[in-house]
Order: sequence, then C-alpha cells, then structure tokens
Amino acid sequence: MPTKINEWCKFGATCKRRETCRYLHPNYEYDNMLNYFSNEPDYNSAQWPIGSYDNSQFEYESQQACLKLLPCFPPIVHHDNFDPNGQQFYFYDIGSQYCQQPGVLSISSKPWEKPYTNRKDNIPEITKQHQSLLIEQQRLLEDMDDDDDMKLQTEGNLQELKDQFEIFQQTIFNLSTINPLTLEDANYHLNRLKREIERFKARLPIYARRQQLIDTIKSNRVIILKADTGSGKSSQLIQYLADAGFADYGQIVCTQPRRLAARELASRVAKEFGCQVGEEVGCHVGACRPKVSSRTRIRFVTDAVLLNEYQTDPMLYAYTLVIIDEAHERHVDTDLLFGAMKLCLSRRSDIKLIVMSATLDDKLLSKYYKDACLIEVPGRAFPIKDIYAMEDAENHVDEAVNKVLEIHTSGIPGDILVFLTGQDEINQAIDKVTSKIDSSESVLVLPLHGKLNEDEMQAVFMTKNSKKQRKIIFSTNVAETSITIDGIQHVIDSGMVKEVMWDTRRRIRVLKIGYTTQSSIKQRRGRAGRTSAGTCYHLYTYDTYQSLEVCSRAEILCIQPSIAVLKLKHLDIVEDITKFDWLESPSNNSLQETVKSLTWLGAINSKTGKLTGLGRRMAKLGLEPMFSVMILTGQKLNCLSHVLALVGMLSVVQNIWWRGENDQSKHTSDEIRASFARDTGIGGDFIVLLRIFLEWHASGERRDRRKAWCLKHMIRWKSMTMANSLVRELVYQIDPKFQVHLTELNDELIKQIVHCICAGFFQNLAISNGPIRAGYQLATGTTDTVAHIHRSSVITFAQQPPKFILYHEIININETNYLTVMCPVELDWLDKSWLDSLPCSPSQCAFDNYTFVNLGPALLLALVGRKCKKIPQLEEQLHVLFEVDRAQSKLTIWGHPDKLSNAQQCLHQILNRERDKLRNELQDFQIIGSTRILLGAGAEPRLALVEDEYIKIFLKNLPKNITEEQIQQKCELYGQVRNVTTIRTNYNNSSASVTYATCNDARLAATQLSCEKWDDYQIYATPSYTRTSVNTNRQNYKLKAQWFMTESECNGRVVFNKRQRAQQAYELFTNRCHFRCQFEINPINPMVKCSWPLKPYHGHAIVNFPTVEQAQEALEAQYQHPFRLQRSRRSNDSIYVRNIPSNLDEVDLRTIFTACTHVIMLRSRTNMLRMAPIGTEDTVYQLFEKYPSFQRESVFIEPYQYDGRVVAYVQFTDEQEMRAAVDDINKIQPLIGAGILRLSVQEQRQINLRKKTNENKQDEFRVKLYQLPSHIDERSLIRELNQYNINDSITYTIVFRKKLSADYFLDRSKIMTEDNRKAFINLKSLFTSRHLFLSEPNIEIRSPTEDGRAVAYIHFNDPRDIMTAINMCDSLDNSTMSNIGLNKLHFVPIIVHKIIVNQALAQAINNKIEQTMNTIQTSSNFTNIMVFKKIVTKDDKTNVLISIRGTNIQQLYKARILFDNLLKGLEFQLYNHSWVTVLFDAAGLYFLQDLQKRTGTYIWWNWKSTLLRIFGEDSACQDAHRQIDTFIQTTLSQREHSISIPIPKDCIRQCIQNSSVLRELDTKKTKIVINMIKCLISVSGDREAVIECEQKVKQFLDKFTCMSNHSNGVTPENIIINMKNICSICNCDFDSPYTLEQCGHTFCRSCLSAYFDAYFDVTLSFEAFKLSCPFYQCNEICLIRDIVSVIGFERMARLAMIAFQVYIRRPDNDLVQCMGIDCNQVYRPSKYLSMYFCDQCIKFYCVPCKVEYHIGMTCEQYKKLHEEKDEDAILEYNLGKLSHKPCPKCRTPIDKYAGCNAVRCTLCNIQFCWRCSATDDVDIHKHFLDPNSSCYNKMLDEDVAALEF
Repeated sequence: MPTKINEWCKFGATCKRRETCRYLHPNYEYDNMLNYFSNEPDYNSAQWPIGSYDNSQFEYESQQACLKLLPCFPPIVHHDNFDPNGQQFYFYDIGSQYCQQPGVLSISSKPWEKPYTNRKDNIPEITKQHQSLLIEQQRLLEDMDDDDDMKLQTEGNLQELKDQFEIFQQTIFNLSTINPLTLEDANYHLNRLKREIERFKARLPIYARRQQLIDTIKSNRVIILKADTGSGKSSQLIQYLADAGFADYGQIVCTQPRRLAARELASRVAKEFGCQVGEEVGCHVGACRPKVSSRTRIRFVTDAVLLNEYQTDPMLYAYTLVIIDEAHERHVDTDLLFGAMKLCLSRRSDIKLIVMSATLDDKLLSKYYKDACLIEVPGRAFPIKDIYAMEDAENHVDEAVNKVLEIHTSGIPGDILVFLTGQDEINQAIDKVTSKIDSSESVLVLPLHGKLNEDEMQAVFMTKNSKKQRKIIFSTNVAETSITIDGIQHVIDSGMVKEVMWDTRRRIRVLKIGYTTQSSIKQRRGRAGRTSAGTCYHLYTYDTYQSLEVCSRAEILCIQPSIAVLKLKHLDIVEDITKFDWLESPSNNSLQETVKSLTWLGAINSKTGKLTGLGRRMAKLGLEPMFSVMILTGQKLNCLSHVLALVGMLSVVQNIWWRGENDQSKHTSDEIRASFARDTGIGGDFIVLLRIFLEWHASGERRDRRKAWCLKHMIRWKSMTMANSLVRELVYQIDPKFQVHLTELNDELIKQIVHCICAGFFQNLAISNGPIRAGYQLATGTTDTVAHIHRSSVITFAQQPPKFILYHEIININETNYLTVMCPVELDWLDKSWLDSLPCSPSQCAFDNYTFVNLGPALLLALVGRKCKKIPQLEEQLHVLFEVDRAQSKLTIWGHPDKLSNAQQCLHQILNRERDKLRNELQDFQIIGSTRILLGAGAEPRLALVEDEYIKIFLKNLPKNITEEQIQQKCELYGQVRNVTTIRTNYNNSSASVTYATCNDARLAATQLSCEKWDDYQIYATPSYTRTSVNTNRQNYKLKAQWFMTESECNGRVVFNKRQRAQQAYELFTNRCHFRCQFEINPINPMVKCSWPLKPYHGHAIVNFPTVEQAQEALEAQYQHPFRLQRSRRSNDSIYVRNIPSNLDEVDLRTIFTACTHVIMLRSRTNMLRMAPIGTEDTVYQLFEKYPSFQRESVFIEPYQYDGRVVAYVQFTDEQEMRAAVDDINKIQPLIGAGILRLSVQEQRQINLRKKTNENKQDEFRVKLYQLPSHIDERSLIRELNQYNINDSITYTIVFRKKLSADYFLDRSKIMTEDNRKAFINLKSLFTSRHLFLSEPNIEIRSPTEDGRAVAYIHFNDPRDIMTAINMCDSLDNSTMSNIGLNKLHFVPIIVHKIIVNQALAQAINNKIEQTMNTIQTSSNFTNIMVFKKIVTKDDKTNVLISIRGTNIQQLYKARILFDNLLKGLEFQLYNHSWVTVLFDAAGLYFLQDLQKRTGTYIWWNWKSTLLRIFGEDSACQDAHRQIDTFIQTTLSQREHSISIPIPKDCIRQCIQNSSVLRELDTKKTKIVINMIKCLISVSGDREAVIECEQKVKQFLDKFTCMSNHSNGVTPENIIINMKNICSICNCDFDSPYTLEQCGHTFCRSCLSAYFDAYFDVTLSFEAFKLSCPFYQCNEICLIRDIVSVIGFERMARLAMIAFQVYIRRPDNDLVQCMGIDCNQVYRPSKYLSMYFCDQCIKFYCVPCKVEYHIGMTCEQYKKLHEEKDEDAILEYNLGKLSHKPCPKCRTPIDKYAGCNAVRCTLCNIQFCWRCSATDDVDIHKHFLDPNSSCYNKMLDEDVAALEF
C-alpha cells in the first residue's frame, strides 16, 4: 500500500483509485454500488491511457462535518407505461430530500430539490412520448403486409427506438446511483441528467449505437466512423466520449475543415452541455484568441489550428483523443493532419484517433491506417424528392433566384436553402430576391458563408418569430456538412462550386467556377430531409449529374501545394517532402514546381532545401506565400499597416462593388469606381483598393457613418467590415502589440507598396496583346494562355492598356480567363534571374485574331457547348484561344499566325458538321411515366418511346482526349448514329451521349459497348432517358417461404368469431383428429365462467411450472399442508403432489404454488374423454335464475372434459349485477357434483383498434389444443378445417413453438445460424433455372421470430413465376426437401390487388365503392378476403387506394371482378371527328367541367378521343350522357358559316395600321378576326352576311395592295430586301431579334413565340402539324433547337403533349391506351401478346382478358369465372376440391366427412365415386371391385388422418 498523505482527496468517496490513492477518503462504503456509468473506463487496464494524475487538493476538513452520504435515488415504477410487447418500462426518480446544514457548502433542499423535481416530471413525460412513438411504429408494422417493401425499414426504426430507450434507461439508472457530495457535483450530475433527457428527446440514430461506439473506441486505437447525414455524429459522439470518461485525463479535440462549422458546433455542444463556449466546451479557430479554460474538456478547432499545436507538441499530450470530422472534404490541412496523426500514433500508445464523415472513402483510409476499425451508422433522413432541370442553366444565379420566387409565390411552406459558389453570387442573389419580394411579407433573406461574423452567422440558426415566417438562405458549400438548419424543406442546388485549381498544363493558379461532385450533391440534397420531408431542385439535367465525378479529389491534388510544403518543412516531419506519407500523394512534378516557386520567393534555400528565416515566418502566418512575402516585405519597409489593409481588401475583392440591375445604377457604379483611379499607371487596382479602405477607415469609428459612406460610394459595407476583421486578426498573429497607423498615400509610400506587391506577385506577370479586348498573355506556363481584363478593373478606363502587369488571381468563367486586380509594372522592377528563366522573352509575344460572324444561337451553342465547356478541348486541339460573343453571335479566335489559319479551316469544317447534326437532331420529351415523344425539325413527332425503349445511350469513363468523331466511328458498328454529344470532360476521363436511329440499335450498342475497352478505359454504357422520370419499379410479385427453426411445443389455439364454427371445430379436433381440446370464450362483454368437478379426486395432482428451476424451488419449499412432493415423470418442469386434503381443489393449489402455470387434479383415468352430464344446463339455470339480467340463451357448456370438471359460460346484460352474483355464490361455495363450484369473471376483451375487420365487435371463441403431434403446424390445422368447410370464421391460428436460445439475438445483425445459412443457399438454388423462370428472383430473408419462425420473400418481376415456383415446390420429393434442410418449408403466394383512383373519381363513385366493400366483407363467398381503402399521395396528387388481399386465389379474383365492373363506367362513343372538335375546344371543355360539378360525375377520355367514360351514380351518369349528346347536337346545328381570307404579304403593314377600319365592317350578323400571325382575316356568321362581308374585305385588301405598289414601286421579289431590318410577322423594327438557324431569317422573339402558339391545337392533323419559317415564300422547316429556344421548356412540354396526341391518331400507329382505370399510359400490343406492365398503375395486365393479370389462373379459367353468374356454381368453385364436391349430374355441392368413397346425391339419386367422379345409376360399388379401375380396392379411407397428418 502506498504511504498515505494526511490530506483529503478532491474526488472524495467517488474516487475510483481509492485503494491505491495516497490521499484520505471518507469512510463510506461504495463497494456494493453500481458504477458511476456503465461504460466507465477501467483505469487499471493497460489499454486505458493514464496521463499525469494531477491530484491537487483543496481544503477539506472544514467541509467534512457537512458531508453526509446522500441516499441513492430509488427506482420508481410507473405502471401506466408499457411497451408494445407487454414489457414494463421503468424510469427512475432523481429527486431526493436534502437537509440544510450550516457550513461552507450550505446545502439547501430548495435549490437542489426544485431542479431535480422538474427533471422527475420530465422523465415520465418524455418516456411517455417515446412510448407513443414505439406504439405508433408497432402499429404501423402490424398494419403492413409481410411483403411490404417498407416493413424492413419500419422494423429498423422500431428497433432503433427500442435501443434508444434501453440506452436511456441504463443511463438514468446509473445516474440514480450517484450520491453527489458537493454542490458542484450535484450541479454537474444535474447537467448530465438534463443532457440525457435532451438527447433522448432528439432521438438521433447515433444515440441507439452509443454503447457500441464507446466499447469499440475503448478497444481500438483508430476508428473510421462512416455515419450518414443526420445521424448526429458531429455534435453527439464527442459528448458521449466525454461522459464516458475519455476527457478525464486530457481533452478531446474535434477538428473541422471550416471555421464556421467549428464555431457552430462549439456553440451547439456548449448549449447542450449547459455551459458557455470557453468553459467545458472550448473553441479555437484562425489566429484569434482561443476560447478555452482550465475546465475545458472538449475542444473544437480547425485543422490548421491542430497542425500548429502539433508543431509545438508533436506528441499532442494535451489530448487523449483526436477526432477528424468531415474527412471527405480532403483539404490540404486535413491531409497533413492524417500524416501527422499517423506519426503521433506510432510514437504515443495512449492516444486514439477517430476519422469520421458521411461520404468518406473508407477503403482508402483503412489501407492507410492498417489496424483501423470501421463503424457505419445509418442516418435519419426524411423522403426527398429530386427535380432535375430540363436543361443546364446558363446563368445559375438567375435560375436560382427564379426558382426561389416560384416556390415562395406558390405558398408551399418550408424554408429554402440555395447553394451558390461564393459571397459575390450570394449578395447578387439576395439583392434580386429582396427587390422582388414585398417588404411586408414575413421573409428573412440571409447569407451563409465562411466570412460571416458570429452575430451574422447566428441569424441563420435562430428560431423564427412565427411559423408563417420563411427563411431564404443563400449559402456556399459551407452548409453541406456539420451544420443543421431546422425547417429547411427546399434545397435549390446550382451544382456549382468555386475552387482554386492549379492548371498543370499552363502552370497557373485559377479560381474556377465549375460543377461539384456527386457526393457533394448528395450532401446538399440531404439538407432538405433533416427535419421533415423535402424537395431538392437541381438546376442541371440528370445526364449532367451522371457525368460528374463521384467523390471530390483531394485538394492537394488540385492545387499547387505551396502552403503544404511550407508547413511540412516547418513541422520538421520529414526532410524530403516527397517521402512524406501522404494519404494520396501529389505528383513529383507538382512538388518540384512548388519548391521552385518557393525558392524564387526566398522561402527555401536552393542549396540545402531547408526553410530560410523568411520561409519560417511565412509558414507561421499560414497565408498564401505571395501574401506572406508581401506582408513581410512591408514590415521590412515600414509600411506594414498599409500592406495589411491591402491584404484585407484582396480577401474580399470579388465582393466590394455593388452594381444594380438597371443601366443607370451600373453607370453610376462605374463613375464612382473611376473616381478612385486617379492614376491607372501607378499601382493600378491594388492602390485603388487601398484608397477605398483608407477613406472608409477615415470616415469614423461609428458604424452608421461607415455604412453611409459605403452607401454613397456603392460599396458593400459587409465586405469592408470583413476586410477590417482580417487586418485585426493578422495584426494579432504578427505582433499583438502592433498598432495599425494608416496615413494618407504619397508618392514615396505608393512606391514602397508597389515594391511589396512586386516582391510577392512577380510570378503573376502578364503581357498585353495590344487592344484591351485582345487581353493579356501569361508569362508562365508551357502553352500560350490568354486572359482578359475583368470588368471591375480600373485598367478598363485606360486608353491604352499597360504593356506589363501583375495580377492577383485568374477567374475562369465559362471557360474564359479573366485577370483581377492588376498592377502596371516595368520589367526592371522584377527579379532579373526569374525573368531570364522564362521560356520566352516577355517582349516578344504577339497574337492575331479571326472572327466568325452570323452564328445562330443554336449553332454557337452546339459548337462551344453550354457554359463553353467544349472550349478547353478545342483550344488544346487547335492551339488557339476562343472568345465568344453570344449577343452579337460572333466567335473570335486568337493565336500565332501559323496556328490561326489552320484553326480557321478546322472550325469551318466543324461548323458545317454541326449544322448537319442540328438538321437531324431529335429531342425527346416526357409525356407520362416512361412514355416519351421524339420531336424533330418542325416539332414533327418522329417516334414514340414506351416503357424501357430508348435510342440514346450514355457513355462514361471514356478516354479524356477522345473526339466525337472517334466515338461516332466506334458506335456506328452497332447501327446508324444520329448524334454524338460530349457531356463532360473530367480530369482523367470524359462522358458522352450517343443517339441512334432505332431502339434496337441503341439496345445492342448499350449491351456490347459495356464489354469493351477503349485505350485501356473500361467503357460503361447505360440507357439515357433524357427529360423523363422512367419508373423502373415493378409490382413486386412475391412468394413467401416459411420454415421453422425450433420444435413444436405441441400446443396451439384456433380462434373463431362464430360459436357454431368453433363448436364444429372442437368436435372435429376431438372426434376425428383425437386432439385434446378445451373450449374457451373471450367475450367482448364480461361473462361468468363456472366449473365444478364430476368425479372425486384421488388426492393426487400434477403441477406444471414455467422452468425447471421453479419446479425445483417448489419441491424444496415448506408448506403448511402435509403434501408429499416428488418430481413428475412426465417432464422436469412439473411436480407430482400427493396427500392433498379433500377440502382443496385446483384453485387452492394455484394459490399455494404461485409460480405454477397449470394444475391437473387426478379424478379419473388420464386423458379419458367424457361428455358433459345431462341436466348441466338446468343446474346453471337454477344458479342464476333469480338475477333479472341473466341471459338463459347465453349459457354454453363445454361438451367434453379431460380432467373431470364441467365448464360452463353465462352472460348478463347488467355487469354490476353479474359481479354481485359471482360474489354471492363464491361466498356460499356451494357443493355441486364432487366438489365446490368455482365462479370467475372473464374480463372484457381489449379491442384492437388497429384491426380493420368487423370482428372486433364480436365475441371470440377459442379452441385450445394440447398434446398435438410434433409435426402439426398451422397449415395442417387450416387444411383440416378447410376440408370440412368450417374455416370461414377463423380469425387466428397458432401452434406454439419453443423459443430460440437467449444468445441468438445478442448480435442483432445476425439473421440466421450458419447451418440455416447453408440451407438458405440451397433454397436460393431452387430458383436459378432460366428455363423455368422468366425473371431472376431476389430473395430477401427476414430475422426469425423468438419462437423460431423464419420467413423469406422471393421477389419476381413476372407474375407467372409465382405459380411456377409453387408448382415446382409441390413437385419436390421428400429427399429433395430433406437436402434443402429447412424444416417444414412451404410457399405461400402473396397476392394483393391494388386499385388507385384519383380523388375526384373516388368521390363520384364513393357510394358504389362502399357498397362493394361491404359486400365483400359480409358475404360468405369472400371468407378469406380483406379489402381496405385509404387516402394516399403520389406526386403531389391525392388518390384513393383500394387494396384487396387474400390467400384464396378464386375468391380474390371474384372480388376483383366486382371492382372491375364498377370502374368501367358508362361509355359515350365519339363517332365523328366533328364531335371531338366540339367537345375539346375551349367551350366544350368548359361544358364538361361544369357538367361534372352539376351532376356529381367524373368524366374521362382517352388519347384517341374515341370515347368518354362517365362515372358516378347510375341516374347521374345517364343524365350526363344525355346532356353530352344534346350539347354536341346543338353545337353542330348552331355552328356559324366561316371563311378565311389570306392577307397579301405586301399589305400586312397597312392592315395593321387600318385594323380598326376593317373591324368596322362587323355587323350583328358577322364577326371579323384579324390574325397577323397566320396572315388571315376570318369572317364568321350568317351565310349571306358572310359572303357580303367577304367582298368588302377583299376590296380593302386590293386597295391596300395598289397603294403599296404605287407608293413604293416594289415587286414581291424586292420585299425580301426591304424586310431585312423589319420583322416579317409584325412589320415593325426588331424587338429582341432571333435568327432561325436553317434559313437565316430573323424575327422578333415574341412574334416567333406567338406564331408557334398557333400550333398548340390538338385537332390538327399529322400532315398539318409541322412548324415552318413564317417568312414570305420560305418553306424551310424550323429546327427543334430553335423551337425550344424560342418558346422555352415549360411551353415546349405542352407542345410535345399535343404532338403526341397528333401522333397517336395516325392510322399506322401501333400504340393503344392502358386498360387501367383513369390511366393515360400507352403500350404496344404488337410487343406484348400476353401481358404488359404499366409504370403508372405499377401493375401487369393481361392483354387477352383486358384486366390486371390473374396470378394462378389461365385466361380460360378466369373468363369462365367471370362469366359464371349462377351463385351455386360460384359457391362450388370456392369450396375447393377436398371435402366438398359438386354432383356430376346436378352440380349440387355434397359433403363427405370420412369413410366410404361411394356417394349418392339425394336430389337426383345418381351414385358416383368420390375419388374420380365416375357415375352409375344403379350401384357404384362395383366400380371399386374392378381391377382395371384406378380406384380398385379403395372404397374405404380408413387412414385419412394418418395420411394427412
């Protein structure tokens, strides 16, 4: 024992090391108490790190008198809380009485008792809430079919809730065992309790895995945690670890890649921890002062901060555990931290590392950390609906704003989160949204990015003032991970991200805006499903999404790793940076270029390769090397304050100026910007930025003054405050004592500042090409690179751009490079040695240019691609640079003269090829479900695609540099190729789409190309369904396989809802099957059970117990009666009792042996069956006849007894009187028979409200079965009952089986034992034959029940496979079944017929639906059928789902026929096309809508307009039918006479000018309409008046023509010349001109749109539906690209729908409409002769029968069933083939229970053989004596029971 120190231990009685601790402890015994926490660390274990044990003490003696052992908090059982399985829930009272005593602590009961009491109130409350969730999930699970696809997920949710409750129970119990000895301890445990309650209420998925995580982390040093979004990993795990003791001897540090995430997590965890940031929870980000204290146990930092700590303490002794969160982002600091932690783990054995993220590459990390343990935790996400754009957005900011306004104005609730690329875009979007939303509306428009201060950041996360208030948040990718914003239901994803990239080919650093990765998109969409169901709007196509990289590349692989190299050398981790153990190493070339660049900057010694003094100071700053050199040079030249201000401005340079939307505000902004540029030749943009900061700084310290200054100068105030914050942060980092002193600029100061700029940015040299629009060439790089001056630069104001400039950075927008923040320099100012190292002298560079003009928008788009994504490949191929001017439809190329001419020729060839591709282009548009229409030039419908048909394939993983011509050449091997389009080129591969001429060619190509390799690239070819939402689901036709894993207990129960059927079953099981039975009534109302013995007992009894141990305890117990006890020979869990006094019976023995389950008094021979004696009913009548409410007719006597006791049941109408009668008679204890009469009340049965049948309102009659043969199961019992037609009222059947072993379910991931797993593989092998099965099955195995019932679901896509599988199983012999190894394996088809009708239709026929459902529920013909109806929502549409379920195939289809007939409606045939035009013009559609409202009907029509279907009540349907007919006839008879007069082209303008004169010709009998789009004048009305008006109109037109020719002297040929600058539609000057690609004619965009609107006519013929150029005598067809561009995708969808209707009316069309009710889908009968699948109904349909496919029936059988009207014949069909058969002559159903197979019909007296139905009018017995008969010698069936059981 160590020597004791005479001082008190600060841990008091709770010290876990008291046996070895050197300090004194109170003499209280804690040995029998439970541990402080179930996962308290074992401090004596070698695996637990014990750091320096600082047991500094405090004054203890003065407190000793005040400390008394506080009582443990006793558990309080609340009996009103039970789990769904009947288990009691326990929670513990944390309240206690504390006595107030004088002393230092002054422990008072009031301040302690009150908070604990509040917690006591909360625990039952939240437990009850959790219990209700459990019950809700349990109900949901019970309501689901076994085959429901959601059942597995619901089971998981239920198990998660149970696990969470278990964790909560255990934690509360552990807390209840703690006795706090000080006020500080009490407060600490109170906070623990509060935290635990809040965690339990949050119900995060990770809470259920808490103990597993802690145990795993204890036993492993490196853990890789892959936890889904929403699991709670970032905020909860670190708290669990702190509570588990991991922070007792060192802090737990959690790193975040972003400052915002670190701050937010620290704030959130501190709030949950019950403290302020800086107390128990600390935070340290950037160069700011860390918020930590001596109490800090948890610390949130950025990756960079921990790296800095690593430099001073490579062992990280301050921490016991390091968590690297959001590891998937792979920032440079994160990768450095991976390597540093790997070294730390190798040097320090007691530190642990956790790497976690939602989408990390666990394989890569597991390979890097050899012994890492991987844990996966599922997330809790609500359903998210994805909506992809029809086409990639040209301007994603504008599209995002438009989508925000669309959602907001629609009134859909929920907050909106928009992902943009940077602060500049966010501010631009906020300005646009706030200007278009009424300020009175309750809307908060907020930014979210990494440069916000804490107050601005908290505004995003604060709770809204009201539920009606909506938050609209514009964010960068900082919102992708680690932070949760409650209320987000809409995510708008631009798909874009702003990243700094290193262009290795050009050797330049580029700030590029481009597409993000698929993993980032998944993170973004997940924000919409955190707290509720949501929607994600993607501003790009699904093809674009597929073409994106799956995961982000590590930042170290994408940039020049300058900072990484500086930090590595500063940390002294390795001498040679190429030998650093990277997770993914950058290329050696990249590292060498970086070292070379740092050497030029003076950071690395060129000889030794080590950091110089300057390099070490640069590494400490942690900034970009150019900034660091500029700052340190400024410090040297005594201009540090101004350089720091300049660096601050450069950090926000992209977001300084505010430019309005209108031209005036833009002009004002430019003027203000020019006012700061006093001399563009000195300092350029750098000095302008510095002047802005100096003037802003000089405006005063007051916030309002600085805001006013910014408003006046159109500068963003937030950007200025951010720049100022960075200045303060840098000052603190460089020298906290340094005072910023900003003086006015003078020539000498500017010269020093420019010197600093040249010192840092000299490698960013650019040389002018001449004019401003010609841009600049970059001095660095191995290839020619041109960049243009950004519009924000003051260089744009210069008359002649400077020859040489230094730039801050390059922004790449739509593949065009722009220089930002430029400083004019002279070469003499730069490093001479660096200039000499350049490959080409800066003074010898010159470019020429060539411009392509008159390129239409479609052609220009096809050439350069959307967002100019094709330009990089073209530039690399042609060695020229591109400049695109979309407004002027021009393309300019720049390059050296020798390269320019070759590029010009190549581009002409490319343009010609693109023109040909545009002429042949087809675009597909979704019509409904998987049905699409392909539209070509003129919007002509070329082909309709249905189901899985496609003509376009998507190729991924193509070689990076492959051309479209090469792709087409390879793809043409499989058929004619219409078009090849490159989708995207990534850093190491590319993707493209290929359109074929036919579906067969496309399908062949998709199959063959997936097996090919091109240049060692494995090609992935998949069908592409552009602009569709093809539903690939199927009506999963399922087969249920069942088997048993345990033996039968030989006991069972069959429950009926009819007494007669229960009595028949009782007699059947007793007499025929020889089972031991007991009849029992489970009443809906209370009833009395009476029992008395008939025979005297022998003084012996057998007492059964649940377990052997309880039986042994009963044997060893002492009793006051002289019993003689011994173990029963029947079983070990029973005892044999002798010498029982005569005054005791079964009830007394149950009272004595309280743990017993059953008592049998031996009164007669065991198992001897006896009938109830005659007169028993009279005995019962005599007992109760004096009670008025006694019901004589309710008396029921069990017909048989085994144990010599009579059992009777009686009922009363008055429950109170019934209970009084029982009490009266039990007091008397009358003697009846051979003993005492015993009465008991059978309590009222609890109704299951979730049960959907009407059996809840009826009594239950149970037949209990005992001593069953071991091979009997539920199917055997039901088969026996079916044979005798007494199965129509069964509600429940079970044969009890033995439980699985207790340790079987310890591992919840375990589904089957190894033996059963092998048997399962054998089961799967049964369904692998492709000859038998038409679809490949998917077998899903479920976890077995506690009593060993195992189930597997076999999913088929083809319904015919169901019966194939059943027939195959029935044909298996015993040896095959034995080899499979699954006990009692059998198959059950899962047949659910679902009918989905829209709400309007369901409302119209609601009465008929209810009547049909009632018929099915009450008719004896549907005993095995259940029908349900519920409201469902699909695609934001409310529908009614009718579900018919059952196990009897014939009954199910009979029920389905009732609904099929119901949903046919009343047909109205449209015999003439004129009828179609009447009903479907505007007036006709209005009439139909009004008719539905007036008559309460629903009217549906098909695509071909051949008929209407009218649904509703019969009288209403007839009335609607009559009114439709009247409307058509009346309209046709009243149609006016009309003519159309063409307007000559040469007088269109005169018609427009004199339109009022023409309209004056209108009379009461005529109407004139002038259509300038079609160039027609329409006259309608009375025939004679129309003819007269026609003459007048023609006279006016002739007059206009003469005036035009006389005044202008033009001919029709000259009209084209004169119309050159005038729109030929409106004859006015162009307003937003648009040039058609095919013919080159130009029109106003609005005029073209109106012209195309004329084709929005469903009555047009196929020949007339073709959009051509509206120019005079021009018959060129408009390209589909032009049509889409003019009218937009929303209206194009309408035009496509009309084109589809025109197409489907073609005579040669082979499409017909789906036969589903109210379904508009189509299919090809030529393709499907027997059945087809509808992706809207989600059903298979039988084509010959024109109904949903009939599983288990042939078409002939179904038709026969459908046509059968005779009720007796239907009954015969339903009765089956076992114990009931129809008479061969009269078809009367005949019963046969057992015995002779010779049967005679009592109606027609025919005799027939029961086995083969052979008949004989005289005597059928000779049939059984004929040796040639198949029934020879089989007249008697004496062994029926043996054969069947």
